[in-house]
Amino acid sequence: MKLKMLVILLLILSLVACSSKSNTIEEAMIKANMEYSKINYIKELPIDKRALVFYENKELIGVGLLKKVNKGWEWVIGSSTSDDSKAEIQWAYSYVDESFPLVYGYIRNDEISKITLEFRVKKYDTNLIKVDNKTLFYALLDEPQNPPITIRGYNNKEEEVYNSDN
Repeated sequence: MKLKMLVILLLILSLVACSSKSNTIEEAMIKANMEYSKINYIKELPIDKRALVFYENKELIGVGLLKKVNKGWEWVIGSSTSDDSKAEIQWAYSYVDESFPLVYGYIRNDEISKITLEFRVKKYDTNLIKVDNKTLFYALLDEPQNPPITIRGYNNKEEEVYNSDN
């Protein structure tokens, strides 16, 4: 009798534990009360089984950090900023975690095919991903950076066509 009760208790505990996990990134965002209208890109990171999710919500653009737990995902932290749909380049610096400072944003100029980020002593290339009528760009920084930042956009001929300092 005690063995049956123990088995039943273990089954109930395992069901409760499994039901509290989010199997997908979308489920993890909902569970964390992160409202979004669209997920634009998910970048799984090789470090510590984490992922970055770039999303939109009404007039916001955002990025979130999630970690892989057992067979699902858990929301860690995120940040968002207003989306200026008239801006040629909309960007934000996000310090979502000590290990993941990053710059991300959207390009709304089809002429731009490359973005670089220049800080006082460091320069970073960015990753570009086409999303609908704009292009997502992001760069994971190897360490936190201080202003100023200059964002430069280049066309296919490597000519500078955008400079945030101008």
